[in-house]
Amino acid sequence: MSLQPPPTDAERAKVAELLKILVGTPKKTRDAEPYMLAYRQREPDGEITTTWWHAGSEEELREMELFYQAATKSGAFAEPIPPGEPVYRDPEELALIRAVLANRDDKNGYLVYADYLSERGNTQGDQLRDSINFEYFGARDDPDQARSDELWNNFWDRLERHAEEWLAPLTALGLRPVTYEGEFCPEDWVSRGIIQGVAIQRPGILPEHADRLFAAAPLLRDLLFCAECFDPRALELPQFNQLDGLKFTGANMTPEQLTAVLACKHLGSLRGLWLSANFLLDDTCARALARWPGLARLHELDVSITSFTDAGVAALANSPRIANLRTLEIGNTTVTSPAPLLRGKHIRALERLVYHTAGLDSAAASLFTRFERLRELELLTTTFEPGAFAALCACPLPALQCLRVTDTRGGELGTADLAALATAPFARHVRELNFEETVFAPGALAGLERGAFPALTDLNLSICLHEPGAIRPLVEAGDRFPALKRLHLPATSLTPADATALAESPLLRNVTVLDVRQNKIGLKGARALAKSSQLGALRVLKVWSKDVGEKGLQVLLDRFGEEVVEVYE
Repeated sequence: MSLQPPPTDAERAKVAELLKILVGTPKKTRDAEPYMLAYRQREPDGEITTTWWHAGSEEELREMELFYQAATKSGAFAEPIPPGEPVYRDPEELALIRAVLANRDDKNGYLVYADYLSERGNTQGDQLRDSINFEYFGARDDPDQARSDELWNNFWDRLERHAEEWLAPLTALGLRPVTYEGEFCPEDWVSRGIIQGVAIQRPGILPEHADRLFAAAPLLRDLLFCAECFDPRALELPQFNQLDGLKFTGANMTPEQLTAVLACKHLGSLRGLWLSANFLLDDTCARALARWPGLARLHELDVSITSFTDAGVAALANSPRIANLRTLEIGNTTVTSPAPLLRGKHIRALERLVYHTAGLDSAAASLFTRFERLRELELLTTTFEPGAFAALCACPLPALQCLRVTDTRGGELGTADLAALATAPFARHVRELNFEETVFAPGALAGLERGAFPALTDLNLSICLHEPGAIRPLVEAGDRFPALKRLHLPATSLTPADATALAESPLLRNVTVLDVRQNKIGLKGARALAKSSQLGALRVLKVWSKDVGEKGLQVLLDRFGEEVVEVYE
């Protein structure tokens, strides 16, 4: 939206104050005309809240648009791209780069390129070589833990010392990997020791400066466009042929822009498309995706938090072009049930499904029986109707390795639900259970005594238990979790007595990561953990200093050392 007249100094100052409390990027929605803004802000007490801004007048619409343009550095607040030249790479290096791009899955091409870089004093060569070797040692049936640890430590040490140098050509373009808090986060873009992902954080980069971008990151494979930073003219660039991931998460993408993406002739290598948090995408877009020939090449698709309805989801699920999809993230408040998706004719080969804001009844839950290859299932902000969770647990799911059920939207799981989980066909082979923010009814964990989880390595019960002593049934069933390595118990109402019982439980026998933050276990609980004979394998212990006190913290440090105890204030 063009702003006339240009913003005044007073308007700029007012917007600057709003930006100080903004977290992330505002999102445009169609909940009002011409649009509404949804954005997160940090309150004075540190809490992050969501605000929905609907302009009630022309003056307020201008104010809202000024805020949006300032937050996205677009329109009247667009900043010029600093001048510069592309990074020079000699013909030999360009040949090695082309060889890698021709076969991205062959580690030998990467290793040859790593040698070339190292021979010329470029530390990215060592980083690339160590990354590939780490993948090799970690994937062995008998991993060399000492060698893996050495490579892992070298990787992070080198990244800390040289990331600024490696990313300097991108910094010169005004691009920089940072968190919401503005902290430098090079690991977001650097993988396998080289730059393989970049976020286009400001307008005017592509297509205008494509030569500088791809010279700075010649092996680029994942490109993320931030809000107001996607110019459809970029789709004419032949370099897009090397991309296997395009991300428009939260980019305020319009249907017209999606149409341009689907018509692009340079996406032959594309295997992943992320369209999450684009509220302007509706069922017309869903049907266009379902007809798109490129859908048949995708292995990963994220269309969550859009304006798709049941009809749009059904169109996708029944498209024969979706048959090769392995990962799907979908769902939002405009979809009433996952049933239209789960009944789809062509999605049974899914290996990972993430569903947002589902209302799940027994009939829909039973449809998971159809998924024989599903390895990861995440049901986020899900409301379970009576009997629905038990119906889910009755499904065979022979390949399931990970089940995440987080935030049940005011509902709770009871003893019968946990008993159904303990006796589920997949309980014998599931490796991760994550129930973060899912409310358990009093005594619900007693249901776990009905079965065992011999392969479970990760258990997350963060913010699940709201009564002292609620953890006890799990503690008493410790022998039923012989493979458990990571146990997350933040904000689970642990008392000093609960911590004492936990410390004596065989549940901790093989645990390497234990998180007991936000539990007032006190000095008594800290002493119990420090004296535990079950924590011989512990490598990470997370505690809040105020929960254990100064003496309790010292007791833990004396037993486990600073390299193990992670202290949070």
